[in-house]
Amino acid sequence: MSKPQVNLNVDGIMLVGLVIGVPLVAYIGYKLYSSKEAVVDAINPASDKNLVYSGVNGIGSAFTGDDNFTLGGWAFDWTHNADGSFNTGSIWDVVNFTPIGDLRKINPASDQNVFYKGVNGIGSAITGDKDFTLGGWIYDITH
Repeated sequence: MSKPQVNLNVDGIMLVGLVIGVPLVAYIGYKLYSSKEAVVDAINPASDKNLVYSGVNGIGSAFTGDDNFTLGGWAFDWTHNADGSFNTGSIWDVVNFTPIGDLRKINPASDQNVFYKGVNGIGSAITGDKDFTLGGWIYDITH
């Protein structure tokens, strides 16, 4: 019985792939390892830095204009009176609920835009940088 023969032709494209691919995978692994605390916080459901919490609150902040917006706080304020007692009337009062009172919240050129704040809120949660912007991040990785 003869041994199987393997013909491996190494060409330029394979070499370029190896030269670029191996360091790229190593760099991504290094970046993930060095930011493991931020990654753990981003997926930890009990953390106030997780992606969903930051994204929801970033979008809510953009809608309301309140930099300290939280969904839980908003729900409590909407369903309770000033003295803390439960207000059943506010639950059904959807006519007065106007989340888009300011057109800057939907203007694509505004830094008050809902999507701008939401994306930057999620990026801030991932990186731990309170001043995160998607444009700044793209610039940093390309320069």
